[in-house]
This record gives sequence, C-alpha cells and structure tokens, in this order.
Amino acid sequence: MPRGVRLRRPAGWASAALLLGVYPGNLKMAADAASSSSTGFKVLAFTRLPLQLPMVRWALRAARG
Repeated sequence: MPRGVRLRRPAGWASAALLLGVYPGNLKMAADAASSSSTGFKVLAFTRLPLQLPMVRWALRAARG
C-alpha cells in the first residue's frame, strides 16, 4: 500500500481533532470581535465559524476512507 494511502486515515482523524480543538477559540474570537470597531476583524471572525464545520466533515470523510 502506498504511503499516502496508509497515512490518510490518521491524518483525517488528526485534522478533524485539530479543527474541533480550535473551534472554542474561534467562538471566543467571534465574541471579542462583536465588541470591536474593526469591520474587517468582525467579518473574518464570523466568516470562519460556519466554514469550519464543513471542513470537519471533510476531514472525517477522509479518515473513513
């Protein structure tokens, strides 16, 4: 079995764990951005929240093969 295929499952699980692990930090960043006067900071902080969940699904799909 090629090395890339062998590492795909652990890499998928590790990616999903990382994305889930940083999600609380992204929630905190969005909460902080809500009280900020910087529009760019608000857009960045709130845009990443809904985008992270499909990335978790994508990583889990890779982990399952």
